[in-house]
Amino acid sequence: MLIKNLEKFPENLNFSHGEISSIYDDDFKFLENLGIEAAYYWYVCGSYEGSGQMIALKENKWYVHDLGHCSCYGPLEHFTLKNPLNSLDEIKENSSDEYYNRQGILELIELIKKCN
Repeated sequence: MLIKNLEKFPENLNFSHGEISSIYDDDFKFLENLGIEAAYYWYVCGSYEGSGQMIALKENKWYVHDLGHCSCYGPLEHFTLKNPLNSLDEIKENSSDEYYNRQGILELIELIKKCN
């Protein structure tokens, strides 16, 4: 499984606490068990809570997941393979401009294109 972390705050993000970090090894194993072939993400963790976004690929379908969580659960606890998208363009078409530009989706898509 290919895993790429943006490793920086998305440009338009206004996040007041936490530091860029990696998700946990158990999360990677969870994705691998789901058959995810590639995962691109950014993640910020602080005070037992986190924020971030992930775009994952499985069988030529893309899945967008908000990694935000409180201390009650982890960043991938609510990840599902529902609502697959057929292309990176479709991700943009199905996102509001604010979500696409302010939550790091644009930067993740640029990372995906750079890696492929």
